Amino acid sequence: MAAVVLVVAGTILLGGCGGSDGSVTVETGSLSKAEFVDRANAICATVRNQFTREYEAFIRNGRKGHSAEAESEFLHETIEKLVVPDYEGRMIDAIAKLGVPSGYAPEVTSFLEALKQRLVEIQDEPEKLIQTAFPFSSASKAAEAAGLKGCANSFS
Repeated sequence: MAAVVLVVAGTILLGGCGGSDGSVTVETGSLSKAEFVDRANAICATVRNQFTREYEAFIRNGRKGHSAEAESEFLHETIEKLVVPDYEGRMIDAIAKLGVPSGYAPEVTSFLEALKQRLVEIQDEPEKLIQTAFPFSSASKAAEAAGLKGCANSFS
């Protein structure tokens, strides 16, 4: 019974991806660092490819004029319908739940928090997404520092 309580408590404490402030909680597990890196990089590549396909279809099907109002509406829709679900829901959540080796958790957490923080920023101020050619450079640098080269490359 005590073991079940510990497992449930651990799941509750580690299960979420943090709050809306940019914090992320990663689950630790039994994967080796190499296995974790391979799986995380595969997730990043999959999300990037999916986002690219969705974005191309979104542009073809949803662009309505070139007025400032239409562009602003398009930007807001892009963030809410594509960017946040893909990068938060499919990338951050999936990597956080992989089971990072405990000694490697701080680096992975730094990467995921950098990405989450950027997502929070662009939700608050959507124009930040288009103010630079590399809107996720901080997340890319954090991924590179964590040894997640595939993830770092998925933002360029």
